[in-house]
Amino acid sequence: MNNDNGLEISTIQSSTKNLGDFKLPDNESFMSVIMSNFEGNGYCVCYLDYKVLIGEYNGSSFRFHDGKMFEPRFIQRMRLFDKIQKQELYIWRKNNGWFSGRLRVDGKGKKTDVVEAYQVLWGTNCEHVSGFTRLYEDRGTELFLPFENMAVDKNEKKAFIKTYNYISYETEGNLNLFSWDEIPGNDNGRLIEYLNRHFAIEWVKTAEIEKIDDGGAIKVSTGINFLSLSLNDEKTKVDIRIDDGRTDKFIVKTKNGELNIYGNSYQQAGYVDCRFVAFTDNQRKILGAE
Repeated sequence: MNNDNGLEISTIQSSTKNLGDFKLPDNESFMSVIMSNFEGNGYCVCYLDYKVLIGEYNGSSFRFHDGKMFEPRFIQRMRLFDKIQKQELYIWRKNNGWFSGRLRVDGKGKKTDVVEAYQVLWGTNCEHVSGFTRLYEDRGTELFLPFENMAVDKNEKKAFIKTYNYISYETEGNLNLFSWDEIPGNDNGRLIEYLNRHFAIEWVKTAEIEKIDDGGAIKVSTGINFLSLSLNDEKTKVDIRIDDGRTDKFIVKTKNGELNIYGNSYQQAGYVDCRFVAFTDNQRKILGAE
């Protein structure tokens, strides 16, 4: 179905796997993470410290336009999505050499609503170089896509990334946000995702997360921005204080000896995740599909 702004909304089955935190000191460790979590061939978009690289993955190695492989330490975030449009591996950098990630697979898992959208790629000129198409602007911006014979222009012909944006209609009081005992640790990604989505705090994506006050509080800080989550003595409630003055409360429930943190009881709808699905042209034709 279409919503009022023309975006496509559909219901699919989808599941996610949290990869936890890990380090990528070299290419061997990087490829180990990729090959142990991602199956099949695909395309990748790598946001590095110094440029954006788009390439192709054949199940065991990557191919970029310059024939070179980047060093994993330069990854800010990376999306690897398969050619049959079912899965995406998303990796992002945290602090002090640590990375985190998640795998999303569609076609299995619980039912969820998704909004289909298309992100336009910059480039009004193109040239074909060794199996790639170079998209570029007169001002100097350029991207290399792993496709031959693509065509773009200054009018309607453009390249796009098709995305799925996943919607949650959870009653927040019933939504397990994270485990207090897994912070810092396996639930860092869930905490960051919630803070970014619910409070629109972008800086948490690069913040350091630590326990203080003998485990009674969590501090999230970049050195400039900060927030704190404080557990009460009865371990039934958590208060959050953000450096801009905002506050909120969470509910604590103990299950199997773990302190699980839940939101307040009200209905909330919003995007909880986004994945890259495919490259397309302006006619929505999938590029390089298998």
